[in-house]
Amino acid sequence: MTHFVTNDCSVHEPHSSENTSSVFQEDTYGTAGPKLSQYSSSEAYVSSDEMTYSMEIRGYLALRYLRRFRRDRLGVVRELSKCEKDVLIALPGMRFHFLFNSKTREEILGPYFGKLDRGLGLSNLRDAIGPSMLTSSGATWMRARQTNARTFRAFTADGVFDAWQRQKKVQRVATILTCDFGEEFSSRILSNATTGDPGGLDKQTWEAKERTSQLISRLMTTPFKPLQVVQMCLGQAWHSTSRNLTQFAQVKMHGRWQGLPASERLGLLFAGGETISALLAWTLLRLAHSPEWQELVRNRSEGALRAFLFEVLRLHPPVWMISRRANCDFSVCNIRIRAGDHVLLPIWAYHRDPKCFVNPKSFDPTRFFDTTREMRKSFLPFGIGPHTCPGRHCLSSVFASIILPLLEHYEVSAGQSQPDWNGVPGLSLFPAKDAAVLLKSRNKVS
Repeated sequence: MTHFVTNDCSVHEPHSSENTSSVFQEDTYGTAGPKLSQYSSSEAYVSSDEMTYSMEIRGYLALRYLRRFRRDRLGVVRELSKCEKDVLIALPGMRFHFLFNSKTREEILGPYFGKLDRGLGLSNLRDAIGPSMLTSSGATWMRARQTNARTFRAFTADGVFDAWQRQKKVQRVATILTCDFGEEFSSRILSNATTGDPGGLDKQTWEAKERTSQLISRLMTTPFKPLQVVQMCLGQAWHSTSRNLTQFAQVKMHGRWQGLPASERLGLLFAGGETISALLAWTLLRLAHSPEWQELVRNRSEGALRAFLFEVLRLHPPVWMISRRANCDFSVCNIRIRAGDHVLLPIWAYHRDPKCFVNPKSFDPTRFFDTTREMRKSFLPFGIGPHTCPGRHCLSSVFASIILPLLEHYEVSAGQSQPDWNGVPGLSLFPAKDAAVLLKSRNKVS
């Protein structure tokens, strides 16, 4: 059955005036698939094919979705995921594949991954900082991966919390913005790992990283605007940002980091800074709103820390979407992908699939005490296959050095406002800037 989509984005059956509220209602598509028809220039169409597990959105509706995606990325991903199919949003010269079918996803992340290069965001970041393990593909990425493998295995965050304690006046009650908390600690972790000084990266360098991250985040949904155009618009601000990042890259690295190319150091700053910062912020927020789990983690109850961490990663994956760009034509699960197509894997949506996770919107760490095969296949906070995050083994070090000492010294309680649990997606998924918690010292005050 063919469905027309008019300019107000309501869906009509042919020769019917009855509207539907969403193009993804359960009974919208017939099992026989669409029949091709002629469409006027004022109409767009949605088609579905049960044989290829795919759905296409073209014309005016495709443009509407891409415009919405720039403003509300998680909202669009949530809506598209309801169709439980792979979705192609196609405009002339621009095609975006949102992969929701598990079979297609497994093929793309497995044997077909070599046919994909870095996509939106990271390809732009490569223009800003140069080639690195974070921004490269193919043989260049493989060489960088081999070079950095030993470095990540030896990663440690020791001494960072102690340095924070020494430099902070301990108050009985302190209000902490979760993003600021995450940014400060990730700055200290990276500073300790690279220069051997847990005092934290200098303010100018961290602000330069933040400005660049915001720029790249905007470019992720504006693929037709080259980085050079944005640089020209920013003028002196961009040159100042580049200068601060260059200064960080020229710092004499400590120990195992010594000898890394400048672009690799900058890649570490973005990959480590963004993900660690986001994860620490979400962890603090969830601890504040889950006092019973806070006590279990503080007491290091068996399996509690792992289960709590995994549930935070499930609902709030720092890498909320993997973006790649096809470097050749190929077909996977009867879906044709052309060279230059954008392939998007929304991890955030996979982690909320009700077929894999019971009550997926609920924060329930006990689900990770006894995982199922479906859960393990859909739980992808570190990616999968050859491009699995090399820093995944650093999590235990970060939590042992930051979260556990923090809970020994402080009670974490919720702020006055209810946080937006969806978060703000950019290069990483962060809580909203106004999300706050209260830290109350557990030490007796005379």
